Amino acid sequence: MGDFKLRINVARFALENSEIEAEKEGPMKMSRPPGQNFVGGNFSVRDVRSYKDVVGASNSGSGSAVNSVGIPVAGPSYAEKFIIVPDRVEAFKGCQGLAVVGRAVDLETLVDIDRLLSIAKIVVANVQYLGGLSVLISFHEKESAKQFLSGKNIWEPWFSKLDLWKGQTLPFERVAWLKLSGVPLHLFEADVLSQVGEVFGKVLHVPKEFEEDQDLSVVRVGVLIVQSWY
Repeated sequence: MGDFKLRINVARFALENSEIEAEKEGPMKMSRPPGQNFVGGNFSVRDVRSYKDVVGASNSGSGSAVNSVGIPVAGPSYAEKFIIVPDRVEAFKGCQGLAVVGRAVDLETLVDIDRLLSIAKIVVANVQYLGGLSVLISFHEKESAKQFLSGKNIWEPWFSKLDLWKGQTLPFERVAWLKLSGVPLHLFEADVLSQVGEVFGKVLHVPKEFEEDQDLSVVRVGVLIVQSWY
């Protein structure tokens, strides 16, 4: 006010006033059925927790959740669901021995795999994307599949792993695109963005040049997330 500065401690102000209100109102009485917590509802009771307590609890991510009057509320529970698959189920059985499962070395190779096969004059029946960096490459004859598998000098630059499809269980992979916003300008470097991506999975793509970008408020980083079915 004028040349003076007013300093307010929000946490202390809220806590001290809550004690005054509690004295005015007297002890609080609530009735509820045994074993049942209050969830939601409009309460005119002032919370006696400080600002620090509230923010600290919400940021910690641990412990039980509480409602507006400090009563613990059970968190969400997720029931595990599963199905029993009969032993006779054999999907893609016709491709067994006729196809190979390959894991591309990077995202660029995955996108160009059709063109690379064409340049190498390798005749295939079909190329199907399986998720993550994996593809199923089918051939017209079993001999062609075996010949391609044995030609490691041809496919090694494209795939980090290549196996004959025999109906085996494959790991679940997916490519996720992280949308990063609020990155400080002085930290806007590929190395820093890669470190953020590595927290979630194997980094597949990070933009290299930013000087010509029109929008620096958001940046996308591609990562590979792998989960085994075992």
